[in-house]
Amino acid sequence: SMGWGDRLAGFFASQNTELYVGVDPRKENHPIYREQADYYNSLLTMFETPKKVDFYCEAAEDFYYDGYDDTFDIIFTSPPYFNIEKYESAEGQLTDIKSYEEFLKSYRTILHKCCHILKPGCFFVVVLANFRVDGKLYDFCSDTKDILKEQLSKEKKYDGVVFHRVIDGFMAQTGDVKYGNSSNNDYDLRRAGTGGSSMPDLPQEFSDMP
Repeated sequence: SMGWGDRLAGFFASQNTELYVGVDPRKENHPIYREQADYYNSLLTMFETPKKVDFYCEAAEDFYYDGYDDTFDIIFTSPPYFNIEKYESAEGQLTDIKSYEEFLKSYRTILHKCCHILKPGCFFVVVLANFRVDGKLYDFCSDTKDILKEQLSKEKKYDGVVFHRVIDGFMAQTGDVKYGNSSNNDYDLRRAGTGGSSMPDLPQEFSDMP
């Protein structure tokens, strides 16, 4: 996600960041992004980590991500809330889509692609909220969670993963695909719970049933 300077400023202000990749389908915005990057880069001193910035004028749904597999420590995006937050039109712009179902279809493709370029155990940040259009409530948060669950199920990442911590009447913890997967060579019950995953965390789910 490109944003309007704040994310790029945060990238340059961070001590150990090295690579920033932004995708925006609207070509008119890119000279502004480049001007910002050049300005921030001019402020770096010889003692700071060199920064590399790649901007792509493409729709996130169509972007070719293969060269970035397991590359990023953090992915940050704030997707539009269907058509109530209108971006300027461009080919592949999400807010140009007419129906919520088609919007979710494109959004699903983007999230699935992003999962593959995130390093294991790192962070996928999606800023979102539920919203209403013409009085109808759209549960965008639950739809996002369901899309991420689809990706986990599709890749069978959690097949064979054990519950590594169970506290009677309180909690059951699982999800270590590195050391907790009984079908993998790295399986080690003593280390289960300390491994990571390239997939984003899912929201917590609580139940009143013991």
